[in-house]
Amino acid sequence: MEFHSYITNGETYTSKEITSQHLHPDQLVVDALTKLSQLNAEFLHIVENGKCIGILYTKDLLWFLAQNKPHNLLFHKLNFDIRTTIHHITNTY
Repeated sequence: MEFHSYITNGETYTSKEITSQHLHPDQLVVDALTKLSQLNAEFLHIVENGKCIGILYTKDLLWFLAQNKPHNLLFHKLNFDIRTTIHHITNTY
């Protein structure tokens, strides 16, 4: 699967436009999923200290949650922060 979600180590991520609706890298997956769902958004930017440092796509997040690995139960993954989740998506799968 090709992933589109991305997070930097603090460097600014170039984006066309950051909306007022965005995520923070320390937010929990359950909160991000709620926000994405409420907004019916395909993606949201990840903003820290006023800088866009990444982007989280709904489809990447849903794929991550659907993976059934014995050491990554769904209720556990819902409590990951966004930074950790994207790290797992891009480095594990």
